[in-house]
Amino acid sequence: MPPTGFRDEDEAGLLKTRSANLLDAVLFILVFLVSEILLEIFVLPFLNVGAKRNLLVAAEKIVSFAIVFLVVRKRLGGSLVATMPFLSAPATSYLLVAAGVIGLHLFLEPIEAFLSRTSPSYHYYSLRLGALYMPNDIAGTILSTIIVAPAVEELLFRGVILRGFFQNYRISTALLLSSLLFSLCHHNPAQFIGPFFSGVLFGAAYLRTNSVFPCLAGHMLTNGIWFFARANKAASELLSLGLLRGDDPVLLLVREGLGILLVALSFLLLVLPAMWKTVAQDNDGSHHS
Repeated sequence: MPPTGFRDEDEAGLLKTRSANLLDAVLFILVFLVSEILLEIFVLPFLNVGAKRNLLVAAEKIVSFAIVFLVVRKRLGGSLVATMPFLSAPATSYLLVAAGVIGLHLFLEPIEAFLSRTSPSYHYYSLRLGALYMPNDIAGTILSTIIVAPAVEELLFRGVILRGFFQNYRISTALLLSSLLFSLCHHNPAQFIGPFFSGVLFGAAYLRTNSVFPCLAGHMLTNGIWFFARANKAASELLSLGLLRGDDPVLLLVREGLGILLVALSFLLLVLPAMWKTVAQDNDGSHHS
C-alpha cells in the first residue's frame, strides 16, 4: 500500500498519474545524466566563466531537470505538479533527519578516509569531488551544491522515483533500489557509500511524512556539512568532533558508536511508525473487503 497522503490525481480529479517503475527510473536518470554531459561538452566550454563556473553548474542542473521533467510528464502522464509531494511535515521529522545526517557523517567519514588512503583510485575520485569546492566562487558553490543540487535530486529521486516505487514494490525493495540508483547517479566511486545510506534515510523520511521537504532539508544539510568542512579547518574539526584522522582507537570507537546511535535512532523513529501505519491500513482494508 502506498504511503498515506499519496495522491495519484489532482484535487480536481483530472488525468491520473502513472507511478514510476524501475524502467522509468533508469530512463529518467539517463536523460538527466546525458543532458548534464551534453551541456558540459557543448555549452560550458564556450562560456568564459572562469572562477564562476559553479554558477553555470547550477544552471546546468536546472536545465537538465527541466528536460527530465518534460520526459516524466510525457511518460507518466497526468498533472505532475499537482501530485508532487509538497506537503507540510512535523518539526520532529526534520530533527530526526538532521540527527541521521550528522550520524552518517560521523560514522562514514573515517571509512571514506581509510578508503582514500588505501585505494589510489578512490583517492583520485575523492580529489575530483573536492574540486567542486571553489574558494573563488563561494556564492556559486553554495548555490550549486547546497541549494540547486539537493532540490533537483530530491524532486527526481524522492518526488518521482521513490514515490512510484512505493506504488509498485515492497517498502524495503523501494527504499534499497531507489537508494542504489541515487548513489550510482553520482557517477563517482567516492560518492557511492554516503549517498546510498543518505538515500535510505531520506526515503524513510518521505515514507514517514509523505513530503519531500524533510528530504530536501536533510540533503541540504549533508551538502552543507561537506561544504563547510572544506571551507574552514576549524569547521572541519568541529563537524568531525576533532577526530578527523581517528588516530586514537578509543576516540574513534566513541565517534563511530555515536554515529551509529544517531542513525539507528532517526531511522527507527522515521520508518517504524510509517510501516506500522501502512500495515494497519492494509489490515483494516482486508477486514472491510
